[in-house]
Amino acid sequence: MSAEHLTPQQKEQLTDDLVLRVVTLLAGYDGTSTLSSSAIAKCLDVEDGPTHPVIRAAIGEALRRGLAPICATSLGYFIARTDDDVERYVADLRGRSAAILARAANVERARDIREGQAAKEAKPEVHWIPEPEEVP
Repeated sequence: MSAEHLTPQQKEQLTDDLVLRVVTLLAGYDGTSTLSSSAIAKCLDVEDGPTHPVIRAAIGEALRRGLAPICATSLGYFIARTDDDVERYVADLRGRSAAILARAANVERARDIREGQAAKEAKPEVHWIPEPEEVP
């Protein structure tokens, strides 16, 4: 998450210090163990709601600054220790993004099919009527 989606109060919490504290905290997690965004928020005493947008923005900022190769699983965040860790994570992200794009295309296709059927039902059937021949 980027900082542009944060409320003004949340932006006040997203400091350079917080970004560094998140990286420092995650330094102890290598993928064999992870730390969830709620656990990070609790450890750092950050109050930012159930989805932890400030913590996610701090992680995003750390990545943008190149401070650490922070990766995530469904269980939490960790810092990649090897190139293989990074490659595995990047491959997973790319695979998920491809699946998301395919899902988006299927939703649009389903909408288009539905709208096409609705249009057929809404329009009376029109038969072709030949143009009158021109009389010289």
